Amino acid sequence: MNEELNVMRWNPKQEPLFWMHEQTGMMKDIVQKFLEEIHLTNLELKYLKWYIVQWIDGTVSQVKNRMSKEQFKEYIMNAVPKDYKQQLDDMDQGQIMQYVSEDLINLGIDPF
Repeated sequence: MNEELNVMRWNPKQEPLFWMHEQTGMMKDIVQKFLEEIHLTNLELKYLKWYIVQWIDGTVSQVKNRMSKEQFKEYIMNAVPKDYKQQLDDMDQGQIMQYVSEDLINLGIDPF
């Protein structure tokens, strides 16, 4: 992911940062625009992608702490989208909406 997205401090070994708890209010505005299908600027879209990636990473980290190595290996194979960082990086806003509402929700990952 783009280095600009490191603006928000977050450690992937922590639980995911939920957009409504982000202190600046920036993510709340971006997510609300996204959910209302209002066009996001390029920077807003980058932040949205960062948010989704950190949500998936945080979810994986939390699950890993609760499973055996074998269970976690199976979880990664069956419940984590393959190459999600690269996929998201290449998506436009409409594709992200479809990805979240279909692929991620079907895997039990709901960042919103």
